[in-house]
Amino acid sequence: MKSRKSVAWILGPFLLPLLLTGRGLAAEGPNVNGFVDFGYNYNFNKQTTNVLRTFDARANSFTLQNAEVVVSGKSDKDVSYRVDVDYGFDASQIHSTGFLSAGINAQVDLQQA
Repeated sequence: MKSRKSVAWILGPFLLPLLLTGRGLAAEGPNVNGFVDFGYNYNFNKQTTNVLRTFDARANSFTLQNAEVVVSGKSDKDVSYRVDVDYGFDASQIHSTGFLSAGINAQVDLQQA
């Protein structure tokens, strides 16, 4: 049951524009885009963590830094919408203290809606 609530919190911002703009959603969009950022970090001192580092703290490992999905558009009634959702290690470091970070999944961040 908890996983269903997690999915609802993540997908809710994407469904909100549909509810707000009504049937005439096809004027412009919805446009879906995003990016994926991953990398490998190596520590020449053979340590497993990089001390006093935030975004590259995990040494000697591959990390999904950030995957972002953006949904945007404009209805035929001139109502614009945009939702950005981030997932990954960076989101766990920069997440807001809002509803998405309250114990549901620390690696998901609603950047803007």
